[in-house]
Amino acid sequence: MEARKSKDLLWIIEESLKCETLVAVVGAIDHMGFTESRRLQLAVEQSHVTGFIHRVSPRQQETVACAARWRIQPLPSIAEDNLPGVGFPQWNVELIKVRNGQTGQWQLQWKSGQFCLLEKQRPALPSYRQLQTG
Repeated sequence: MEARKSKDLLWIIEESLKCETLVAVVGAIDHMGFTESRRLQLAVEQSHVTGFIHRVSPRQQETVACAARWRIQPLPSIAEDNLPGVGFPQWNVELIKVRNGQTGQWQLQWKSGQFCLLEKQRPALPSYRQLQTG
């Protein structure tokens, strides 16, 4: 479902999260403040529907209410055994915030229909915290 205004999109996401017959709701939005995110979190806690919000090109890192915050960046693929093509897709996956848990950073590759941890770790990308303090 699409909406022209952010306010309408947030309403659609919130109402979808309240629907207990759904398993998950995925929404993409440019900007979301703390108040809006808190409303979504309360809807999730009441219905137990999983909610994923993809913030597309956010203007800034706003403080939002959430159980976990992830940052996923693409990595250049590496061709294997001199085969032609672009290689397998790879990502740097960082768990920036998690309630009652531990953060971390992993480099993953999609190969043979599943995600695999990269054995040869590339030089680590700067973490979200390093970017904020540096």
